[in-house]
Amino acid sequence: AAVKKELSRISAQITDPDIRQLFINIMPNTLDTAIAWHYPGGTKDKLAYPYTFVFTGDINAQWTRDSTDQLLSLLPYAVADASLNTLIAGLVNMQADQIAAYPFANAYRSPARSGLVPGENDWTKGDTVHPPFD
Repeated sequence: AAVKKELSRISAQITDPDIRQLFINIMPNTLDTAIAWHYPGGTKDKLAYPYTFVFTGDINAQWTRDSTDQLLSLLPYAVADASLNTLIAGLVNMQADQIAAYPFANAYRSPARSGLVPGENDWTKGDTVHPPFD
């Protein structure tokens, strides 16, 4: 709700119709295209806290730095929007779990509980990963 309100406020001030349309398309893009999975928290599957998985590239994976960057521009609006606040908290929780499990990785597959199909990258076929992971 806060993002839509800000989108309306700013777009009303842009006089050039092409620039206005570009802004309308770009500002909510992360919310529309990059949020691959979000669980708001509760008791389902013993997940008490929110979790959010953000696509950050051409494969079904979440890069720590890039997922942070994608939601960073939305942070000011989270104060006024509980759903957005939960979405961002979910990313923090997801990253904390990922880093705790694999501290030397910089990108992660989607969690099994998300139901998303893990991404594959043809360029890495035959690469050996050390240490091995599950």
